[in-house]
Amino acid sequence: MYLALAAVVAGTVLGAADLGRMLAVRYPSHVQGFGRAGLVAVGGVILALVLVTHFRNQLYSKKIALWLDVLTIHPENHRANWMLASYLDTLGETEAAIEFAETSIRSKPTTQVFGDLAASHSLKGDHATATRFFEEAAKHPSCRKQAKAQLAFLARSRGDLITARQLESESALLEQDPPWPDPYLDMVVTLQAGNRGAQRRIALLERDGKYAEALEASFEVLALKRTSQALTGVGINLARLRRYQEAIPFLAEAVQVDPNDSNAHYTLALVLFTQWEISVAGGPVGADAASGFRQVIEHSKKTLALKPDHARACLFWGLAHKHLGENAEAIAPLRRGLSVEPQMFDLHLALGQVLAATGDTNGAKASLATAKQLRPADPRPDTELSRIK
Repeated sequence: MYLALAAVVAGTVLGAADLGRMLAVRYPSHVQGFGRAGLVAVGGVILALVLVTHFRNQLYSKKIALWLDVLTIHPENHRANWMLASYLDTLGETEAAIEFAETSIRSKPTTQVFGDLAASHSLKGDHATATRFFEEAAKHPSCRKQAKAQLAFLARSRGDLITARQLESESALLEQDPPWPDPYLDMVVTLQAGNRGAQRRIALLERDGKYAEALEASFEVLALKRTSQALTGVGINLARLRRYQEAIPFLAEAVQVDPNDSNAHYTLALVLFTQWEISVAGGPVGADAASGFRQVIEHSKKTLALKPDHARACLFWGLAHKHLGENAEAIAPLRRGLSVEPQMFDLHLALGQVLAATGDTNGAKASLATAKQLRPADPRPDTELSRIK
């Protein structure tokens, strides 16, 4: 740290000296004595910065010692571990910061710990370290979905659109982040018998990100009776393991077993969309992909016939039309989705894109501006707005 500061001091002083010489040559009557006075002033400022940094580090060292004392009494104290992670990260001790952040998130699962650390690095332009913190957060069941969404944003920021789409798809396949685990309740659930107990055990495995084990348990439930719920459970866990080709037949069977199961239709639409969006990856849509997107539209419509307020089914319906180049046809389902969930970022973004493609410049700008307000850090609304003439 001090070596870096020394480099800054040297660079600033040399730069000030060069500036002084340039001004002295150009304006000799106005800058007599500037060089020495300027160097003294700049040197004073740099010295002050060095001293402030030194005293700040000393203060942090004292605070670290105090919080370590707390941990000797309460090793799992959430706030103590959080503060230690923050102080150590500021001092450049990333490895130690991650260790304390891990302990903090175990006692109180929330992305705020890793999120704060990641956000500070992201603002500094250090996306690699920010990505690392969110990857750590994604390992925890109570903040996996949020962390995956943030990783997708960082991937887009660095121009890695394929990874961004993969992470967005993974986030979409996940249920909403569950509340903090209750060890007592978890133990009680493991003692339950019958189909209900099996379903709850599968839900616990899914919550903990143990999708391979959840898939195995789902197959056991399916072996007892091939219900639409059991078939959907197998399909969604195959998809979470990125085994989309294997997942689709189970989901297709689920909607045949019970044509009135809105969740089965929606899950099939979601997995089909995820598979083909990743497959085309922004490239041309071939015959197979076009057929896949047509099926997304079909099952999204069936979902909405059974559950008219399903905003995400509206989203995939509209996005499927967008991938097929049918931008005008995408507008109605996207607007329908917004009538249900007017604060959904993805709906506003997609609507802005298709309105721009159909020539409705004012409508596109309004939708994209709303998307930007809903998620200011996401670069996509600005990117789309810059393309509108």
